[in-house]
Amino acid sequence: YFMANTSSGWELWKTDGSNSGTVQVADINPGPANGVLDVFSTVTLTNLGDTLYFAAKNDSMGYQLWRSDGTPTGTVRLSNVTNGILTSNTFPIVDGNVMFASFYSPSYYKYDVAQDSSYLSAYPFFYYFYLSDGKYLFSGSKLFYAGKDSIYGPEMWQADGTGAVNGDRRIQETHLLNNWYPTSGQGFNTILGTIDSKLIFRQARNPYEASIPLFVYDTNLMQACHTPS
Repeated sequence: YFMANTSSGWELWKTDGSNSGTVQVADINPGPANGVLDVFSTVTLTNLGDTLYFAAKNDSMGYQLWRSDGTPTGTVRLSNVTNGILTSNTFPIVDGNVMFASFYSPSYYKYDVAQDSSYLSAYPFFYYFYLSDGKYLFSGSKLFYAGKDSIYGPEMWQADGTGAVNGDRRIQETHLLNNWYPTSGQGFNTILGTIDSKLIFRQARNPYEASIPLFVYDTNLMQACHTPS
């Protein structure tokens, strides 16, 4: 699948590698108007089995979550989020469902594949997740993300998506002292990835220090985070 521009505007196309097998999937936004993001934008397509998930628009509601099975009739809209969804969505797959976000919502939306419905989930969302790399990571059914405040400084958080007490919690106080500088230069921790049950991240510190501590957190632990003193 790919995006291409013709007299129908920017739309979703597919190819099997041959000239005859390279065709427009659907004219999502009828006429010359664009139905999908153009090639000059960051476009994310996510597949779940044989189904493609992507952002597209066909009316005044802006970009929404769509899916396609590669046919015109199988290319349909899945969400109706007011003011549309973020065009920078990466559409992570969590427990077989598709997650997506809106700038105006404090939580991720979930498209439940089994129920064929979209609704707000209990996973938090912050706009900075998509501003730079390494600020969030879904691993299994858990969301790990970077947060910061003037008490704890920049720390790591974990959300299990249940909405239960302690389901969204700070998971580790990486440094009790000297990890908060109330300036615009104060950054977030950066998630580097996972190895088995271990979350690897780089801690944000004083932006003027040369050292950048590296941490590993065992996600199987239920370790409490103590208030700095």
